[in-house]
Amino acid sequence: MGTVSAGESSLLQHATLQMKKIASDGERSAQERVYMKSLCCSVDSADGYQELTFLQSFLLPIKKWSDKKLRDYHLMPSEESNNVEGIVTAAMVARRLLADECDGTGVVRRSSTAKMAADAKQIEDYIISSINAAYERALGAANAKSVAEHEHPLRILAEDVKIIAERDATIFTPIFSRWNSQSIAISASLLHSLYGRELKPFLDGVSHFSEDVTSVLPAADILEQCLIELVYSVDEEDELNGCYKQGMSPYQIEAICAPMIMRWINNQVGKIIEWVERAIQQEKWDPLSSQLRHGASIVEIYRIIEETLDQFFNFNLPMRFPQLKGLLTGFDNALKLYSQNVVSQLVDKDILIPPAPILTRYKKDTAMNSFTRKKIADTGSIDESRCSHFNDLSTSKLCVRLNSLHYLLIQLSILEDNSRARWVQTRPRRSSIEEDLESISASSKPVDGFSTIFDGTNEAVNGAIMKICDFTGVKIIFWDMRQQFLYSLYKGSVSEARVETVIHDLDSVLGQLCDIIVHPLRDQVVIALLQASMDGFVRVLLDGGPSRVFSQEDSRMLDEDLQLLKDFFMAGGDGLPHGVVESSLAPVQQITNLYSLGTHTVIKNLMHASEQPVVGSDSTRYGKKSAKDADTLLRVLCHRSDREASKFLKKQYSLPKSAGYEDAPSKESPFSAFAGASSVSDLLKRTTSFHFPADGQRSFRLLKQKIQEATLEFKQGGW
Repeated sequence: MGTVSAGESSLLQHATLQMKKIASDGERSAQERVYMKSLCCSVDSADGYQELTFLQSFLLPIKKWSDKKLRDYHLMPSEESNNVEGIVTAAMVARRLLADECDGTGVVRRSSTAKMAADAKQIEDYIISSINAAYERALGAANAKSVAEHEHPLRILAEDVKIIAERDATIFTPIFSRWNSQSIAISASLLHSLYGRELKPFLDGVSHFSEDVTSVLPAADILEQCLIELVYSVDEEDELNGCYKQGMSPYQIEAICAPMIMRWINNQVGKIIEWVERAIQQEKWDPLSSQLRHGASIVEIYRIIEETLDQFFNFNLPMRFPQLKGLLTGFDNALKLYSQNVVSQLVDKDILIPPAPILTRYKKDTAMNSFTRKKIADTGSIDESRCSHFNDLSTSKLCVRLNSLHYLLIQLSILEDNSRARWVQTRPRRSSIEEDLESISASSKPVDGFSTIFDGTNEAVNGAIMKICDFTGVKIIFWDMRQQFLYSLYKGSVSEARVETVIHDLDSVLGQLCDIIVHPLRDQVVIALLQASMDGFVRVLLDGGPSRVFSQEDSRMLDEDLQLLKDFFMAGGDGLPHGVVESSLAPVQQITNLYSLGTHTVIKNLMHASEQPVVGSDSTRYGKKSAKDADTLLRVLCHRSDREASKFLKKQYSLPKSAGYEDAPSKESPFSAFAGASSVSDLLKRTTSFHFPADGQRSFRLLKQKIQEATLEFKQGGW
C-alpha cells in the first residue's frame, strides 16, 4: 500500500472539511431533495454500470480509498501516524453521509444511537482486518527468522506480536477509541486468541524444562501479561469490556510451570546440601587473606546460592511466593547445616576441663610433697590420642570459624534484601484472566514471609557463635594455658605463684585473638575468655587439690590478683565495658571473701547451707558457683591451711588427708567425668566417691548419719 503524500494529506483534510459542510438528507427542503435526486451518474464497475447519486459519486471513492488504508493500517509507517486520524475521520464522515441517504421521504433512516453503534462496528471491522493481516505477516516472518537464527518460532512470534500490540495501543487505538471505546480490548483480545492457537500444541507437549521450553514460555507469558494489561486498561464500567475479558482463554503457563519449578527447586537444594557437606570436609579454616579473615567454604556456598537464585529469577516465568519461599527455605536449611557442621567438629568443652581432684583435708607439711608427686603425675596425664585433635583446634582456626559464621550472617541479610527486591521487581503477574486490578496491586506489596524465612539460620548461627566463643575461652584457659593457670597458679603458696605470670600469657593470647577475629565479634570472644578465666580462677580456689592451701591472711593477695584480672580485661577503657567485667567478677569476689572469714564462721555457714534445699547449679561453670552453697563452703574448708578446719573435716566427713593423694587426674581417664566428689550431695548419694582407702570407706547410711550428727552437734555448740 502506498504512503500518504503531503499533497494527498492536504487534499484529504480539505475533502473532509467539505464533507462536514454537506447537510444531511433530513435537513434539506423538499425542493432540495428533489433536485439532489435528479443529479445522478453511471459508473463502470466490475459488476457493470452502476447508477449513483451525486453524493455517492464522490463519497464512495473517498470511502473506498480510506477503507483500503484502514483495513491494513499496520502497514502505515510510524512517521505517517499523524495522518491516521485524518483518514479515519474522512472514512467515518463519508460512511455516515452515505448511510444517511434517505428514500426521498425526508425521514432520517437511523437514530443517533444506531449511528454510534454503526461507527463502532466499522472501527471494529478495521481493527480485526488489520490485526489479522499483521499477525499473518508476523507468523511468516517468525518462521523464516527461526530457520536463520536457530530460535524457536513461537518465541520470535511472541516478541513480534507484543510489538504489534504495543504499537496498536500507542498509535492507532487512541484514535479509534473516539468511535469505539473498546478498541484496545478488541485488538489485544484478538492477538491473544491468534497467538494462543499457535501456542496450544506446544504447551500440550511440555513436561520438563528444555531449551525450547525456557525460551518459549517466558516470551509467551510476557506477551499474555502485556495483552491482559491492555484489556484491563479499558474502563471497566463498559459492559462490552467484560465480554472481551471473559472471551480470553488463559494460556495456563503458570499451572504448567508450577510442578516443573518445584522439581527444579528440590533438585537444586539437594545439590547445595551436598556441596555444603563437601565444603565443610575440605575446609582447612585458614583465612583467605589478612583482610578477608573468613574461610573459603562459606564464600563458595554463597556463590552457589546466588547462582541458583539468579537462575530462579531468570526463568522469567509466572511464579507464586510459596515457590520462592520453598527455594529460600532450602537455602535456610543448607546454611543451618553449615553452622551445625562448623560446631559439630568441636568437642564438648567439658572434656577440656580436667577431672576435679578428690576432696581432702589439709595436713601440715604435705603441700610440698604433693607438689612433687603432682609433677610426676602431670607428665603422663594427657591422652595423646586426643591431644592432636585438641591442638588442631587452635585459637586462629577457631577465630576463622567465628569469622565465617559472622560472614554468613552478613551475607544472609544481603540475600534476604536481594530476594525481596527482585521479588517485588518481578512480582507475581496475573495468572488468570478473572483476577482484577486490585489483586494485581496487592500482589506487588512486599510479602511478610520474608522476615521469618531465615529465622532458623539466624538462630542456629548465633547459637553456634556463642558455643564456639564459649569453647574458645574454655580451651585457652583449661587446655592451652592449663600448665600456667590450673597447675601452677598458687601452687605451694599464694605469695610464690601470683597471677602476674598468667596475665602475661593471657596478654599474648589475647593479642593473637584480636589480630584474627573480626571486630564485631571481638567483645563476644573476649567475654568468653573472661568467663573462662574466672572459671579457672575459682577452679584453683575450690578444686586446686592439696597443693593449694589458703590462709585467712592470703585473702588480701587473692583480692589483689582478682583486681589485676579485672584491670587486664578492662584495659584502661579500651577493653570490655566496666559493667560486663564487674558482672563476671562479682560471684568470684564473693568466693575470695570466704577466705577472709574465720574457720568457725565458714563451718557455721556450711552447717546452715547443708540444711537448705539443694538448688540445681552448673557445676562445670566455676565462675557461677555461689558463695552460699554448701558445695562451695565445703571446698573452702578443704583448701584451708588450718588445723581447726582439718579436724572438722576428719571428724564430721571422714575426708582423707592429703598425704595419700596424687594431685593429678588419672592417666587412664583424663577426659572422663570428675574423679572426685563434686558436691556435698555426692556425700549423701555415693559411698566411694572420694576413693578412700579401705579403712576409710563408709556406707551410705553411715555417711548420711554423720552429716546429720555433725549438723546437730554444731547447733549444740561443740564439735
